[in-house]
Formats: sequence, structure tokens, C-alpha cells
Amino acid sequence: MSWKPKPDIDESVRQWMKAKGWEVTTTAYDFDREVYAWRHDVRGKKPSPTLRISQQVLEHYPAFAVLYHLDLLRVAQVIKARPAAHLVVVQNGTRVTLEEAIGE
Repeated sequence: MSWKPKPDIDESVRQWMKAKGWEVTTTAYDFDREVYAWRHDVRGKKPSPTLRISQQVLEHYPAFAVLYHLDLLRVAQVIKARPAAHLVVVQNGTRVTLEEAIGE
């Protein structure tokens, strides 16, 4: 069994990443953490830029709102500054935030 975001959200996130210079090459779903990830694989020893968003955010917000939060939280800038960090866009109460995943 596999979970995926709605097609319009997936396509919007792929376009957002492509605009940042990261063509999506792989996706994955972490069942334990309920997090979906889009990755731009980089050859060599450099870390691959990866955008991780919780299933809760992906299920409760339309595509435009997900992209709004990515820009509001400056997710692209954080990924560029810390490409090896395991960051996740999550919902905390009524707020959407960017957190570092523990135990990655």
C-alpha cells in the first residue's frame, strides 16, 4: 500500500522545485512519520535537495496554500543553506511550520 498526494498538489510542488533549480527525480513516502518527500538526486558526495511535507499538511491544504507556506517559511533558502538537514513542513495546531526531523 502506498500513499500519494493529490495529483494537483504533486504537480504544483514539482513545478515549485523546478523553479528553484531542482528537477524532481524521486519521491518517497515514509509510513512511520507520515511524510511525503520530493528529491532532486545529485551525483557525487553532495547532499540531494529534498522537500518533505507531512501528510496532514498535504491533505488539509489546497495546492496554492501549500506553495504559499513553502514561500512564507522560506523553505527553498533553508534547503539551499542546509541541504543535508532533514527538514519537514508540518502542521502544529493551527500553524504550518518547518521543523527538523529527529532520528533521521
